[in-house]
Amino acid sequence: MVIPGLREAVLAGAELIAVEIGGRAVQAICELSRRYREIIAAGGLLNWARQEAGSGS
Repeated sequence: MVIPGLREAVLAGAELIAVEIGGRAVQAICELSRRYREIIAAGGLLNWARQEAGSGS
């Protein structure tokens, strides 16, 4: 499975993301809240929490 540009698509709020599976291109639905998108982009919940603690938010 290949998901080109996943991080950028998630952060941009894309609802459909292109995925390649076994040489076939398909569209995946990505219904995530803004917060959950930030968590994924940070590399997981612990990384996100560390970033938030460091930013004073």
